[in-house]
Amino acid sequence: MIHNLRDPDARDILTIVQLAILQCFMVRATAITTVTPTAVVTVAVTVVDSLVMVALVMMVVIMVAVVSLAVIAAVGFLVVIAEALLVGVPSDRMTAI
Repeated sequence: MIHNLRDPDARDILTIVQLAILQCFMVRATAITTVTPTAVVTVAVTVVDSLVMVALVMMVVIMVAVVSLAVIAAVGFLVVIAEALLVGVPSDRMTAI
């Protein structure tokens, strides 16, 4: 699964985080189904669970940041349009904006 991170389609950060989460779930499922429950496996599953939670929190933080940037860009665009309308830019220049 890790080799998918080198794929050009998986370069954006959300896809990388989602692949990492999926990898953690696959490791956890493999540990539970193929190994007898021992203290080592229990610790390993606990560590993987905590890594999955960290990855989920990171994904939410990244998504909030992306949405925030989109909102800031939209507000900036509206401010540019409002300024152009208030200053009185000719309509042929408005199409360029």
